[in-house]
Amino acid sequence: MKDYDVYLFDFDGTLCDTIDSLYPTFRFGFDAIGMHDITDAEIEEFTHHNLTEVMDEKNVKEEDRPLFIAKIVEALDNPEFIEMIKPFPETFEVLKELKRRGKRLGIVSNNTTHHIELTLKLLNFPDVFETIVGSERVAHAKPAPDCIYKAQEDMKIDHRFSTVYVGDSLQDGETGHKANVDSIVVDRHNRYEKVTGEKIFNLKDLLV
Repeated sequence: MKDYDVYLFDFDGTLCDTIDSLYPTFRFGFDAIGMHDITDAEIEEFTHHNLTEVMDEKNVKEEDRPLFIAKIVEALDNPEFIEMIKPFPETFEVLKELKRRGKRLGIVSNNTTHHIELTLKLLNFPDVFETIVGSERVAHAKPAPDCIYKAQEDMKIDHRFSTVYVGDSLQDGETGHKANVDSIVVDRHNRYEKVTGEKIFNLKDLLV
């Protein structure tokens, strides 16, 4: 595995298993706008798209979009839902080892910065991240490269530092490519035949 100076991580599905919390979160948002027939399979797919793409896919009316987004943001921070979030078994070990090796770490996500910070605190994550860039901090969410650029700006990263973006979806690989950094997709269930960048099956593969 290639060694990097900077490791930027996606959050949902990469560092934490959040799917159980996202079923009620998305239903809370859709119920608020009168859409009650959302399936688990649809929600699983939504997790790999930004909210604009989700609303476009479900043809959410323009007048309903502000309420939908507000309800999603509200539900994300519901303590009952956050309790459903679990770090993957290897997450803490890998983060601590990368930090021990002198690597610089950040989080880049389409989730909100506040939600990620709250979740990290409640789950007692190790204090290893130099920056957290949520979707509200940039003009365009992933797969636009804005979030990676913002993290590099926060961390004062330039061409002297080799950087990789680690995510769990095809969108994450695309985001890294657009930002002109390497990408690694953690494909835990071997869903993807081909990805942009490299594919691994467990975060521990980053340490090999």
